[in-house]
Amino acid sequence: MREKKVRHLPVVDEHKRLIGIVSDRDIRTAIPREAYENRESLEAYASSEAIKITEIMTKDPYCISATYTLQDALLLFKKTKVGAFPIVDQDQTVVGIISDRDLLHGFIDLLGVGSPGCFIGVVIPPSPRIVSRIVSAFAEKEIVIASMLAIKDWKEEKQALFLYLLTQDIRQSRHLVTAMNFELIDPMQWFFYQHTADETL
Repeated sequence: MREKKVRHLPVVDEHKRLIGIVSDRDIRTAIPREAYENRESLEAYASSEAIKITEIMTKDPYCISATYTLQDALLLFKKTKVGAFPIVDQDQTVVGIISDRDLLHGFIDLLGVGSPGCFIGVVIPPSPRIVSRIVSAFAEKEIVIASMLAIKDWKEEKQALFLYLLTQDIRQSRHLVTAMNFELIDPMQWFFYQHTADETL
């Protein structure tokens, strides 16, 4: 795990069929902290204790098929609250593994937020024409929209648009929206509200 910089490893039988998964947390729990601190003490402890992976792994773990979509994986992560899923074919042979970090990096790339820019949130009536107006307003100012997320049923007869803009001039971006008489919302406030709400359920 340290050499490959990973936190999870699928465990397979002699036919490469999935039988379990082991995490760095499983290993830290199984051995004394002082043995885990450095490679030499870890190797010495491992050779003397000879703990088998099958003793500490999670058996019959959640796994996914390579045919799953990104949405499928995201929903399963939220439902199961695990850190990684082995990816298996129809014979339960392991063909890969995806972690919550992989998913996070995937969404960062997908949403374009790795490039310098800013988030803004807008409350609008649920109308494609209004979305088109907002997109056109930014296009006229040559402000590129890297990604746009629409949340339906934000309020009664309202939806929210979260836009990631490839500009650091957030004042100009906000002014474009307010000039069209639309309500601005803070994306971070919404995120923390949702996160808190999920934790209390």
